[in-house]
Amino acid sequence: MNADQTAWASDDDDDEDEPEQQEALFVLEEAFTQEEGEWQIGFALTQSLEEGSEREWEAEIEYGLTERLQIEAEFEFDQESGENEIGDFELGLAYAIVESEASGEPEVTLGAAILIPSGDGEGDTSGVGFELSLAASQEVTEGVFAHANFGYSDAATRDFGAFRLEQNEWSAGAALAYGFAVEWFVIGEYEFAREAENIGLGAERVSSHTAALGVRGEVAEEFTIGLGGAFVSSGSEQSAQVRFLIQVEF
Repeated sequence: MNADQTAWASDDDDDEDEPEQQEALFVLEEAFTQEEGEWQIGFALTQSLEEGSEREWEAEIEYGLTERLQIEAEFEFDQESGENEIGDFELGLAYAIVESEASGEPEVTLGAAILIPSGDGEGDTSGVGFELSLAASQEVTEGVFAHANFGYSDAATRDFGAFRLEQNEWSAGAALAYGFAVEWFVIGEYEFAREAENIGLGAERVSSHTAALGVRGEVAEEFTIGLGGAFVSSGSEQSAQVRFLIQVEF
């Protein structure tokens, strides 16, 4: 669930050519990387509205190593029907291969991460997984931003005696954000994902569609909150969710 901060261009002469940035999405990740020496910490909560009270907590830390390169870490914790499960720990890098240097130009970021198994859940985990991503963000017109994501992940293998569980997923998504007030945006997002799961001699492939709509804004300097809703259709199952995020930058 990538998460961020909005930085509007300054009126100072030195910043006249600095592009605006719209960040902090509910489902996708924006392409803008952190500035050199800048930290960002984000927390997100996804609460299912269906029976079973499924809940997911996510924490993310980003740090700008240079003006183009950032290091990032992500951690997930799931709760469902009274059971708790710790997700894989993600550690990666994101590099702006195309950096927006003026308003109206896109930024394109390439990301790579390793997925370190938590050891939680059934089966014995072997090895580590990996994730590759490509994100693009651009201001299409004043106060309107477009985002696009492509990703592939391959989770660590789990062994169940004579059976092995292998999972991989690829995804693609797009988002549109409209600034209706200074530092406030309404955001619409869509993501398609296809997961393949192979255990023993059987194989299962499931496609999912996620549509989300929400509002986020800066309530204090460098402090952002967001609230949105999402509808998820996965195979023959559908669910509604509420998503809440908090982000601080320093």
